[in-house]
Parts: sequence; C-alpha cells; structure tokens
Amino acid sequence: MLNLTWKRKNRYANQLKREMANRLVGKNRLSNAEKEALKEKKMRIKDKFENNNLGDFQNLYPLKRGVCQRDDYLMDKYDHIYNRSREVFEAQQSGKALPQRTKKELFEQYKPSSEPLSKKDTKKKS
Repeated sequence: MLNLTWKRKNRYANQLKREMANRLVGKNRLSNAEKEALKEKKMRIKDKFENNNLGDFQNLYPLKRGVCQRDDYLMDKYDHIYNRSREVFEAQQSGKALPQRTKKELFEQYKPSSEPLSKKDTKKKS
C-alpha cells in the first residue's frame, strides 16, 4: 500500500475487514435435505445432457429396469458390485479390517434373480 493517501489506505483496510466479516458470518449453510435435493437436481440435469448427447453410444449404467430380463440381470449385478465397492471404501476410510473372503464366498453371496439370457431374448417386450 505504497503511494496511497491515508484516506485510501483506511478505505482499503476497512473494505478488507468487511469482506472478512462477511466470510465468517455471511452465508447460511444448507441443510442435509436441501443438499440432497440440489444433488438430485444436478444429477437429473447431467443425465438429461448425457442422454441427449450419446451419439452412437449407449449407456451401460444405469439401465432401465423392466425393459428386458437381461437388463434387469445386469442391473442386479452392477448394484452388487457398487454396494461391495462402497463397503470396501468405507472400511478403508474408517480403518477397519475387512474379513477375508474367498472368491467362492463372494460369488455365493451374489445370487442373481436369473441367468444371463441370449441376445434373442434381450429384445424389448411388446
């Protein structure tokens, strides 16, 4: 703050003090419900944009349930993988040791509603 008059120096100092006070007290925090609503709104906007701009691609996840049995099977499988990854992540974050499971136990835990179907069975139901 060189080459400034005392009046200007005081004005800038007071402005900085006001900005600091506004940072500390100024904003009201959002409640958890408001945060969730905002997150849902942003997800809908993102999904709408992605669906409108897919081009020659198709969504792998999330699939619409009830369209065909293969999609339902894949969604069950994806949901199982997603839930298991959340368990692992939360356990790592909390520092808990995960019980060691064999591959057989992991696959027995996930029992899909039906086996994957052939491609001819994946056509939309009419």
